[in-house]
Order: sequence, then structure tokens, then C-alpha cells
Amino acid sequence: MLTEKRKKILEYVKEYFFRSERCPTVREICSHFNLKSTNGVYEHLKALEREGYIVIDKNKARGIRLIRKEEGMPILGVVSAGEPIYPVVEEGEYLGEEQKFIKGNFLLKVKGDSMVNAGIYDGDMISIDVTQSVSNNDIVVAVVDGEVTLKRIRYNKDEAWLMSENPAYKPINLKNRNFYILGKAKMLIRKLS
Repeated sequence: MLTEKRKKILEYVKEYFFRSERCPTVREICSHFNLKSTNGVYEHLKALEREGYIVIDKNKARGIRLIRKEEGMPILGVVSAGEPIYPVVEEGEYLGEEQKFIKGNFLLKVKGDSMVNAGIYDGDMISIDVTQSVSNNDIVVAVVDGEVTLKRIRYNKDEAWLMSENPAYKPINLKNRNFYILGKAKMLIRKLS
């Protein structure tokens, strides 16, 4: 259930998008509502993201992306279960009525076989919960040097590793790499023919 303030912020973001074909920045939202703190607005935006109305990319000034919730959960693109690949975003594809059974913010299609021993196969879909808060052994979507991959994260003392669930693939040491965690895998979706 959204608070009145969050409903107003969401409506403003939608109106801004339909008027400008892009979403507002956090500062523009602050200015519109005569607020001084960007932190307060950001907390409201994170709540909207948790509810599945938007996705936030903190690495972009205009990193808010609307999700048409009434159309279902968005399938945002492809994630590599193999060697990391450049992000592929597919606009406009949604999981319909089935989405009410799925936890997470969006879906990614799996491409590759590096996670087969975890039961994740080429062509499966993974629901992703957008968070940087992950625990040892969680299956995550990580962006490494600008490329995206689905792996299990392992922490060992001061190092972090991305581990495959297929012995054909080598672990990826994240020391001295530009990386961040996009989110944690929540659910596996597999369509049976």
C-alpha cells in the first residue's frame, strides 16, 4: 500500500515522463515538492522500487525507470550464465498474470550454462530483487567492468569471488575489478513446453 506522498511522487514521475519522454532526477523531484533533502526523496523512490513501480539505476543522473505494473513484471533482458556479456535490454516484454506469484523487481532471461549445477539452465528466467545487500553464497547479478553475469558470490577474507556452478568455468576474482551487485536472484521461472 502506497502512502499519499509516494503516490504523489509516482504520479509526478509519470507526468514528467509523458511530458518529456524521460524521468526526472531526484533533485527535480525535490524542487517540484519544495523539499530540501534528496535523502528523503530517495527513500520514497526506494519504496516505490520495492513495490515494483520503478527501477532505479544509481549510476545514472536520470536513473529512474517506470514499470508499467498493470502490464505485469518486466523482462528487462538477458543475463549471461557463462562469460560476462555486455548488458542487453529488451523493452516492452512483460510476464502477465503469472507475476502475482513471483517475488522480485524484474526478470532476466538466462543465456548460458555456467549455473547448471544450481539447476539454472539456458532459457530459464530469474526474478531479481534489486539490492546491493547480499550474503555469502547468494546467487547474484553482478556488473563486472561494464558486463553482466549471473553467478554465486563468495567472500573470503578481504576478497570477493563470482563462482560458477559448472566446473568448465573459472571463478572471477573481483579484486581490482570495477564491479557492483545489481541484485539478488529470488526465483527461478522455467516454462515447460
